Amino acid sequence: MKITWGKPTVEFAKVVDGETPTSFTTMPTQKEDTVQLTTTKGTANELFGEGHELVARKQKKNTYLCEMEVFIDKGETSPIQDDDGVVKDYYHLRVTPEDSTLYGFEFPKASVEVEELWSSAEGTKIKYTFVAVKPESGKMFKRYKGSTGGGSGSTGGGSE
Repeated sequence: MKITWGKPTVEFAKVVDGETPTSFTTMPTQKEDTVQLTTTKGTANELFGEGHELVARKQKKNTYLCEMEVFIDKGETSPIQDDDGVVKDYYHLRVTPEDSTLYGFEFPKASVEVEELWSSAEGTKIKYTFVAVKPESGKMFKRYKGSTGGGSGSTGGGSE
C-alpha cells in the first residue's frame, strides 16, 4: 500500500490575468506536521413537506484551505509579500507528497493569508493559509501528480 504522507513539496506562483503560471517557486522549509488540507463540506438546502418528509435536497460545493508554517532563516524574507497579513494577489498552490508518483493536490487560484509567528524555541516562522477560490475555468480543487523539476522555476506535473 502506498500512502501519500511524508515530507511534501509545496510550490506556489502568482496568478496573472487568470492564466496558469508556467513556473513555480518552492516554499521554504515547513515546520513538521503543519502542512494540512482542510475540506469543509458544503451545506445542503432541504425542503420538507408535511410530516417532515424530505421532498427536495440540493448540496452546495465544498470549500478548501491549506495551511502551513514555514521557517524563515536569517537574512531571508517572506516568500509571499504581504501588507500586515493581507496579500492582494491570487496564487496557484500545488502540494506533492513525498512519493511524487502519487497524487497530491492543487488550488489553481487561491487567496493567501499571512501570520507572523515567533517563539524562543523555534524562532521566526510565517503561517500561510491558502483558501481556494473559483478559477476562471475548472475546479477550485484538483488532484495533482508531481512536478518534473522541483524547486524555483519548476514546471510540469499533471492534474486529474
